[in-house]
Amino acid sequence: MSDYLETKGVSRGGDVVSFAQRKTDLKFTNSTPNVTESGCITMMHMLIYEGVPFEHQDLQRKIGRRYLVIQMTSTLVLADVNTKRGDVLKKVKKFQDEKESIWKEVYANRKIKK
Repeated sequence: MSDYLETKGVSRGGDVVSFAQRKTDLKFTNSTPNVTESGCITMMHMLIYEGVPFEHQDLQRKIGRRYLVIQMTSTLVLADVNTKRGDVLKKVKKFQDEKESIWKEVYANRKIKK
């Protein structure tokens, strides 16, 4: 974690090793927290952590956790789209070429039937 923070330019990144670990208890509405919510909370924490403790006040409410899940999953989907963009654009070009040839055939058959 300290290496990651240092690569991101966080000045206190090396101090992470000496920080005491503590668990933040969130008041989930049910006795077993949603695994997706826990994973998204962890990812968000990793995304915005700058070496200084902070509180997740908005995550105490279900709507705040739901918003976080939506935000993190949409970020992951967009990241996947960006990695596959070249492949998708090649397939779009191929599809448009095939669509054009099929359209010509359909149009020709339409003339024959009249």
